[in-house]
Order: sequence, then C-alpha cells, then structure tokens
Amino acid sequence: MQSPLKTIKHHQISLLVVFGLVLLAKAPAFLGPLYSVDAWIAATAADESKYFSDITLVLSQYRFGLAALFLFSRLFEYGAAPVAFNSVLLACGLLTIASLFSYLTIDPEGRRTPYLIFSAIFCLHPFTVEIFTFVDVALFASMSLVLGQLGGLILYKGTSRREWAGGVALIIAALSIYQITLHYIFITLLFASVAALMRGESLRPVPRAIIGVAVSAAVCLLMAKGINAILQIPSEARGSLISLYEIPGRIGALRDALVRSFYPPPRLVPPVTTGIAALALTAALFVSLRVVFVRKGISAVLLAMVALGAAVCWIAGLSIVGKTLWLVPRTLSAIAVFLGAAVALGWLGGGQVMRGILVSTTSLLVFGYIASNNRILYDQWRVNNWDAQQANRILARLETLQEFPQMKRLSVQGGFTRYRARLPTAFADLNMSSFAPGLFKNYTIQQTTGYKFLPPTPDQGKLAVGYCKTAPRWPASQSVTIIGVLGIVCLSD
Repeated sequence: MQSPLKTIKHHQISLLVVFGLVLLAKAPAFLGPLYSVDAWIAATAADESKYFSDITLVLSQYRFGLAALFLFSRLFEYGAAPVAFNSVLLACGLLTIASLFSYLTIDPEGRRTPYLIFSAIFCLHPFTVEIFTFVDVALFASMSLVLGQLGGLILYKGTSRREWAGGVALIIAALSIYQITLHYIFITLLFASVAALMRGESLRPVPRAIIGVAVSAAVCLLMAKGINAILQIPSEARGSLISLYEIPGRIGALRDALVRSFYPPPRLVPPVTTGIAALALTAALFVSLRVVFVRKGISAVLLAMVALGAAVCWIAGLSIVGKTLWLVPRTLSAIAVFLGAAVALGWLGGGQVMRGILVSTTSLLVFGYIASNNRILYDQWRVNNWDAQQANRILARLETLQEFPQMKRLSVQGGFTRYRARLPTAFADLNMSSFAPGLFKNYTIQQTTGYKFLPPTPDQGKLAVGYCKTAPRWPASQSVTIIGVLGIVCLSD
C-alpha cells in the first residue's frame, strides 16, 4: 500500500480545506489559551518542574504511552497551557490527518467530495471539541487518533504479515495513549464492511482487520498491567472493566449514551442542527442499504444492518463496560465518525439529487457545528474568568486579616460546579468550575493571583473541616479565617 506521507501529499488540497475548517472551529483553544479543571494543576506542575506529579495517575489508567509522552515532552518544558498555542495547533493538524486515514479505510479511492463530507463531520462535531478544552492532552489525543486510524487502514488494506504486525503495533501505541480511539477504529472498520457490500466486494479484509484490532487491545492491556505490576501501581477504577454479571445492568446506560449521542443537550448542539443531522443520516442510510440490496441481495442487507447496529453500540463502547460510567462528550465523540461515514456512504451510493441534498445538509452542519465549537470554547473562557475573579475575591478577604503575613497553608472547603449565572454549554465536567467540590483549589488561586500556599497537613485538614461545619458559608464574613499558619475558606456546598 502507498506510504502515509505519499497519501497525505496526494490529498493535500482536501486536507488544507479541512484544516481551515478545523481552525475556524477550534482556534479559540490555542489563541487563549484556556484552562480545564485539570489544566490549572498541569500549569502549576509545569511552573514548579514537577515532571512526575501525574505519571502514577496516568499509568493507573493504563495509559503508559501517554506517560512516556508526558515525560519526553517535559524534558523540553513542552507541556500544559504555556505551549498551548503550538500544541493545540498541531492537534488540529493531526485531527485532520486522522480523518483522511479513517476515510481511506472506508473508500480506498479517496474521492474528494465524500471525503470532505466525512472529514467535516469527523473533525467539527461539537463532541470532538471537549478534548481541546484539555490543552495539556489535546495534542496527544489527536496523535492517538492518527496512529489508530493509520493502523486500522494498514490492517484493512495490507496483505502481508509484516503489514499486519505494523498495523497492530500502531494500534497498541494509539491505545496506550487514549483508549477512546478504539471506538473510532471499530466504527471505521464496520462502515468499511458496509462500503464493501455497496461495491459488491468481498468482506474478507474486515474480519482480519477486526482480529488485528482485538489482538492490539489485548496486548496493550497486558502490557499496561505488566508495567503497573512491576511498578506496584494500583489500577484506577476508570481504567478497569466491569465483570460479566454486571453487563445486563448497563443496558440502561447504553440507551442513555445513544440518546446523548444522537440527541445531544440542546445548548451544546441546537435542536435544528440535530434535526438536520438526523435528516441526513436517515436519507444516507436508506440509500446505502438500497445499494447493498441491489448489489448483493437481502442477506447482504441484513449483514449491513448488523454492522451498522454494532457501530451504533461502539459509539459508547468502553464507556459502558468500564468500572466508572462517564458519559460525557469526549467519551461519546465517536458519534462523529459514525455520522460522517454514514453521510459519506450515502453520497457514494446516491444519485445526483441525493448527492445535492447531502452536500447541502453537510454545509448546514458545518455552519452549525463551527458555531457550537466556538460557543463551547467561549464559555470555557468565561468560566476561567469567573474562577479567576473568585480566586481574587478569596485572596482579598484573606489579606484583610491581620494574621495574613504568617499564613503558609490554605484549605478551601466545599465548592460549586456551576455559578449562579449558568453557562449554556456547561455539561458534566465540560466547562465546570475549578472550585468544584473535590478539586484542589490552591492551584487555581496560585495561577490567578501569584500567591503560593501549601496544602494543609492531615491535622490541619481536620481542623478546617471542623471549623466549616459550624461557620457560615461564603460570602459571610466568618467564612474566611486564619488559624495559626492555616487559611480556611468555607465555600457554599
């Protein structure tokens, strides 16, 4: 098969068009830069050269590839918000390239118009922007997509054992960085099987590729477990799978995941945009199945429907079988490859009128999706500003106390995930305040005010909890106090 670099060069015009659309959608993420709740921590760690601060956590989630990338990049002081302009811009480029490798698995001819349809939805769907709100990992998540989709393409098109081994190695590398990539790979291969049926071709490459992906996932899991066993690192709950007897209890969760995917929260994706996507999806699937029926008969239609049903389930994928159920936009972002592939196949199988309809609906989706991307990132900028103002209000209150010059440590109790003026795009941990309960607010205060306060000792932590049990909550005057060297702030629950 053609080398990846030659493939990119051959499609450079289309890639530039898609890259331009991605910049229109996601540019605020690197022009800011913006802070997720994790980015405050990462930025503080970068300031203090704490290179190993989160490596154990990442390894506990079976992301040994991501841990290696973190360590390597931090040797060059390349990480977190300070280099967001560069890293997020590169992530936009890698996301564009990943869309090409994914599409070529489905349509080996790589026709321009259906690729543009596919990539526009693949790259611009609003669920894909959430990973760009995590500026410290956006580049590596996009790198995982490139490696995974290239590996899937090689497994599907390759014929030699060497190519098969290369595809497996790429997918292992991808999954060691970001496991959600597995959703994208499986959905791509399932749509490749539908496309093969539409062309009247053999399905022989599909099971070979799927077996390769399954082998890759198994090897990656064994490698991760082996590394953690050697380093004596316990697995985090969200890095583990549920047992077989727990699977029936997740049927309802699968339903919720699919509802959120196909009918997302209306302030994230406006209902009119969702309606246009549903119209394009319905028309495209009808056309695709009709072509399969004409080419291969009713048995092939049933096979195609099974593949499409499996692809629907893989939108949620690991999110359903993981110990921690976390149905947020980034874990459901594979809806983008599902919608993009379905509409592109509809264009390939449709006549002139249907192609015109699908191009028109995709154009409207591009307009709506770019707007949603921008609104999500704008709201992140707003919550960052609100958090900075809250941090400065807290510091201003502490400074009025005469014990402030002796204050060395800070304990902020309680917290809130949302402000009273709710952000339209706030959903789960998307655009959540860094003053949420359970988060370490000292990092936000350090980044926004320039003051560094140590965390409380265990005894001081108990003292702060005890004080806030009886003290009035913020913004009451007694909600802020200093006892010895410990500052205590009692936020509302």
